[in-house]
Amino acid sequence: MPNLSAKDLWVLISGSSVLKSKELVGTQLENNASKIQNGVNYFKEPSKTSVEGLKKDSFEEPLLEFIKKLSQLLNVEEEQCYQLFCSYLLYEYKGTQGTLKTLLGNERHIQPMLHEIWNFYYSERLYILLCLKHILGHWQDTSHPYQELYEGFLETINKEGGLVHKLINQLETLTTLEGPIRDTHGQYMTENLTYSWVTFNLKEQCELLQLLLLYYREMEPAVEEVQQLLTIFQKHSFGLKQPYRQLVHETSQYLVDLIGYLEALLVVEMLELEWLFKSQECET
Repeated sequence: MPNLSAKDLWVLISGSSVLKSKELVGTQLENNASKIQNGVNYFKEPSKTSVEGLKKDSFEEPLLEFIKKLSQLLNVEEEQCYQLFCSYLLYEYKGTQGTLKTLLGNERHIQPMLHEIWNFYYSERLYILLCLKHILGHWQDTSHPYQELYEGFLETINKEGGLVHKLINQLETLTTLEGPIRDTHGQYMTENLTYSWVTFNLKEQCELLQLLLLYYREMEPAVEEVQQLLTIFQKHSFGLKQPYRQLVHETSQYLVDLIGYLEALLVVEMLELEWLFKSQECET
């Protein structure tokens, strides 16, 4: 079975379509453990040497140039861009192989395809987070057919509490990013893509905060984790001071508000105020 897209992986492990064998689900969880564990930080930025791996594989020049352009647009290393491109062709592309060669060789058709893969990439990032969200939401649900798989998988990716540190690092990264512009992401970056990026970034922050809420529902936070999260919340004023706040469209304002609510809930969850309520009840 080929590598699944993150969307298809989510459909498989959640059993939201047709229940598959536990062996198949377990295998796919194992194959995608690094992706689920690292989330949006699974994707690496380009480096001076990251393109060398593709050159060694002797790709045809039109394909190599296309991957380079995609890498600059996404700010993702070339080898991972090639993997994304293959996944896009397998799960989303509607044309033929002959049509693809024509598209790659025609500058006029390159931009629409780059933009389609851009949207595919950011959807993949969200579905990776949704995979972990489903697992964290059901690993103790004994009525779920894959509960034992989820529990074992979490034990694997959360050794010594490492998962929560990766979640916090992802959130910290997302809250410090500047919006993409042509100077940094190349000539195919458009204003519409920039506004779309803002929406995706806010959605990813919301998903990570929900993941942290699910995690701390069962796990006790360490003092340094509380300090790190409170610092993040303070720096961006509970979502109000995003680095790109001038780009937030009114249609995305609800996400900014949601981030603030989720962060406030997370503070309450981490500080475990049940003892305060019990104390008040005893006094009355």
